[in-house]
Amino acid sequence: MNEMNSKLKYAAWLLALIAVNNVIYLTPSLASGYYVVMAAGLLYGLAVSRAHITFNPAGILFWLACAVSIVANEVPAFFSPWQRLGTFVIVSGLLGPFLFSRELCRMRIFMFRAVNILFAVVIVASFLGLFCGISRYHAYSGYFCGITTHSMLLGPISGCTVLYMFYQLYHWKNSGKGKKLFFLIVLFMSVCLLFGAASRSAFIATAVGVVVLHCIYVRNRKAKLYKIALFGILALVIFTPALEPYYAKLLAKNGNEESLNFDSRADLWRLHWESFKENPLTGVGFCAVDVEPGINTLGDNGRVETGSSWLSILSMTGILGFCSFCFLLGEMGGALYRNIKWFNLQVAFKTGLITFFLIHMLAEGYILAAGSFLFFYFWLLLGVILNRNYNV
Repeated sequence: MNEMNSKLKYAAWLLALIAVNNVIYLTPSLASGYYVVMAAGLLYGLAVSRAHITFNPAGILFWLACAVSIVANEVPAFFSPWQRLGTFVIVSGLLGPFLFSRELCRMRIFMFRAVNILFAVVIVASFLGLFCGISRYHAYSGYFCGITTHSMLLGPISGCTVLYMFYQLYHWKNSGKGKKLFFLIVLFMSVCLLFGAASRSAFIATAVGVVVLHCIYVRNRKAKLYKIALFGILALVIFTPALEPYYAKLLAKNGNEESLNFDSRADLWRLHWESFKENPLTGVGFCAVDVEPGINTLGDNGRVETGSSWLSILSMTGILGFCSFCFLLGEMGGALYRNIKWFNLQVAFKTGLITFFLIHMLAEGYILAAGSFLFFYFWLLLGVILNRNYNV
């Protein structure tokens, strides 16, 4: 068993490193090789599981709804719907709550731990990179990217790291001062970079996620909750001057209507809603969009611009896909509720993270984009929460 755990850890760390590599501009991108590695990871997980594999009916229903959306529509070949669906099934099958075995669930837990640690490394490197010249700003918008490829990636990574640092602080609350000081420093760096990335959706999602985490963690201790809230307010007052260079970008973004690109995002939302109304049952097709003059629905390299994960599921896969996805979320909520008594801090952390994504996905459309790192982390999070009580 220990030997198998070691092999699974090595595989998990390799997959996590390759996934995080995709968000760092300093390292070479694997391009389509990324999917080959993910496929190899899935095959390895299935091979070591042997015949002890079970399926999640809600997850399989979601896969089928995605396939039906292609069959029921004449999706232009330009969108490569079957190829995109194939990569979606491979990566989500590796990470998400679709296939279960003891080995697959262990590997997902190891991956989840590894990615969170690597998040902290990215944050520290991005913050220190300000002083040694390796961090950078976005060429067009001027928002801070750190060592990541885009500020819109640094924002959610910073937000998730804020939640992870709170988890670590409470997990190691009885440890030495040195360890807690380290977590506090990384927490401070994460907040600075969250402001510097100027992602409003990530900022709001992080704020709500932090509140949810603490409400669950101290749910039966109101006095403790009040103390934490008071400490948070005092910390904001004390550190506000130090944070000013970082939140200035966020304030400037809110003050500049042209930089918001709100009109273009609102157009995308409207277009997806109109697409859904045209074909409400099956949508317009997996990873496909209606093209309308003047609306940028296609990005570089054929990337589909959606503007919202929720609306993309609704417009692309219709009611069938949206309902099956909601079934998955319902299963996730039930799993969190059942475990809240016995694993309070873990449930608080994971609920804070899932709250972050449910809000962040309102404004960012990566839920079906298998090549996106946020896709990787979101489905991995769902896979870890719905791990069928397989323990490491």
